[in-house]
Amino acid sequence: MEKKSSCTEIVIRDGWGQVVSSRAIINCHVLTGFGTEALACLQAVSLGVDLGFRVVILKGDALL
Repeated sequence: MEKKSSCTEIVIRDGWGQVVSSRAIINCHVLTGFGTEALACLQAVSLGVDLGFRVVILKGDALL
């Protein structure tokens, strides 16, 4: 099975739309498109928890 890689970019904005923080993560050896999306969601939620946010809104578009 061919292994793929993906890049996840997480942008954190405040209530007025200003960028507070951002992060890019490269995932190597991801087997499926579903795995790529699952990793992106997990990383976004984990970052929100680490920063102490009570609400995390995920928005995105996966090009597979």
